[in-house]
Amino acid sequence: MTILIAILVFSALIFIHELGHYLTARLFDVHILEFAIGMGPRLLSYKSKKTGIVYSIRAILFGGFVSMVGEDDEGFLDENGNPVAQGGAGSFSLPQNNGAAESETEIVEGDFEPAEASAESAQPAQPAQAAAPVLHRDPRALNAKPVWQRMIITAAGATMNVILGVVLALALVLSMDAIGGTMVGKFEENAISQTQGLQVGDVITHVNGKRVTTHMDLAYSIAHDGYEPVEITLRRGADVKRDKNGMIVSYSGGDKIVLDNVTFGTEEEEGIVMGAQDFRPYQVKKTFANVMNQTFCYTRLAVRQVLDGLLDLITGRFGLQQMSGPVGVTQQIGQAVSLGLTNFIFFVQVITVNLGVMNLLPLPALDGGRLFFQFIELIFRKPIPREWEGRIHFIGLALLLLLMVIITGQDLIRIFVK
Repeated sequence: MTILIAILVFSALIFIHELGHYLTARLFDVHILEFAIGMGPRLLSYKSKKTGIVYSIRAILFGGFVSMVGEDDEGFLDENGNPVAQGGAGSFSLPQNNGAAESETEIVEGDFEPAEASAESAQPAQPAQAAAPVLHRDPRALNAKPVWQRMIITAAGATMNVILGVVLALALVLSMDAIGGTMVGKFEENAISQTQGLQVGDVITHVNGKRVTTHMDLAYSIAHDGYEPVEITLRRGADVKRDKNGMIVSYSGGDKIVLDNVTFGTEEEEGIVMGAQDFRPYQVKKTFANVMNQTFCYTRLAVRQVLDGLLDLITGRFGLQQMSGPVGVTQQIGQAVSLGLTNFIFFVQVITVNLGVMNLLPLPALDGGRLFFQFIELIFRKPIPREWEGRIHFIGLALLLLLMVIITGQDLIRIFVK
């Protein structure tokens, strides 16, 4: 059951991602050949009579694509309007002179009408002179569109993932009875931070200089930075407003205090040492303003986790052994499902925002890598040679696949060796 749920989750997130590319490509009238969910051979397919676009579901659901004319080729069509077979990454092969007869390829710019068969054209070609194929540049090809339109199409997939993350975060916040704030409400027994100067009623505003506005911000900052002493900025003596039932509506004002070297307890999970928050914050009554703030906090926090994770990898705090691939994520999805619907939605929200942010990183083979080359074209008004870009993306893809194999191997070892 866990595997089935994971497949459905990945398929849905991939569909949303590719839908972003598809919708913006349709908006800018790009010639689309196929919109596919999955990789490998087709299981189901449908070809639109109106647009000619093939919609398909393929055998391996971990993946998907929107195939567009001029995306990885030069955007040429034959006389019947079919894409011309390419001779390599971003190139096409012209007929070569074999010494017996000369053959030329005529390239025609702009629109065209498919050639009609006639009695004369139906006759076999004379061996002394081969018919010269006529290639037409497709005005609807992706590479024929302005660079700003291509940049929007490229970024649309990741943007859709982030938008989905915002929607899921809003659903989570609306399901809550109250909003978790940053005012210290109650300390746990033997709380270390209480001995460091924190008091009930303190409104924490910054942890190590990073602003916190919700309990999610606060909890993550303590977990990420609190494995060692941190600087806490707070307001003490804030004016608290409550409703008739005693629920806090808002708090404001107070004296600014900075506590240096505040220590928390620590806990370790899969080799990662984290700070342990040892107090509970007050709950705040929901308003439109704090619901919106909490919603975007969930999304911003997921983005921050990606960037912090990359920085921690670079600095050596985390190693590859702390990373999870599809197998590890599938196991975590199963754990989230067992904890209830709210935890499952939260986990999917984190995954979709992570997918969006990772795809926008300027790495070869990712959407962000393509955006990087398009940005260079936008600045210098000249594209990088397609052959160079193709080779760079190929090398990047090979390295990403190698990394995926290594991480998947680690996931399997963690599961079966435990």
